[in-house]
Amino acid sequence: MADDAARRGQRVYDRWAEYGVLYRAVDRLTRSVRKTAGVALGVGAGDAVLDLGCGPGGSLPILADAVGADGTVIGVDYSAGMVRAATERARANPPAAVIRGDAGGLPLRDDAVDAAFASLALSAMPAIGGVLDEVERVVRPGGRLVVVDGRAPDGAAGSALRAVYRRLVNFRNPDVLAVLRHRFGSVTVVESFDAGLEFVARADVA
Repeated sequence: MADDAARRGQRVYDRWAEYGVLYRAVDRLTRSVRKTAGVALGVGAGDAVLDLGCGPGGSLPILADAVGADGTVIGVDYSAGMVRAATERARANPPAAVIRGDAGGLPLRDDAVDAAFASLALSAMPAIGGVLDEVERVVRPGGRLVVVDGRAPDGAAGSALRAVYRRLVNFRNPDVLAVLRHRFGSVTVVESFDAGLEFVARADVA
């Protein structure tokens, strides 16, 4: 079932990758929030960062600026279309590179990065438990996971919205923040907006 959902997600995002104008608009609208998330990572020159579910690479410049020329930014996405788009961004930001891969089986060694970043990605991943297992595997002890995401509101309106989101963007996890709090011992909401339905959160990875 998870494999079917993952394949559907790949098809959805391959189609979305064709709409570059739309993604550039989303990048502009969310850039300030993603900058806040980049600061919350707490990384510096020479560090290594994973951009999990990097999409078309809108956050790669932010992360590349944070780690500098001697650092490393690794974007991973399951969609071939998104990887192509992100690779173009990575070429303009030399510390960055993009790999096509499954977030539930990351093509990285243990303790490969100092921090992980996920912007509007975890809510679309069908097997989030396995994804967080991989985050804990590849992030060095004492590192951080910073997430930009949201949840659908409660009630009938929320149910209808979740159905629409699932069709349009493969929305799978209605409350990512609750999942993070259940999984990690320390989760800090750095910023919330839209009446708390969207957030930037930082989790300490043991």
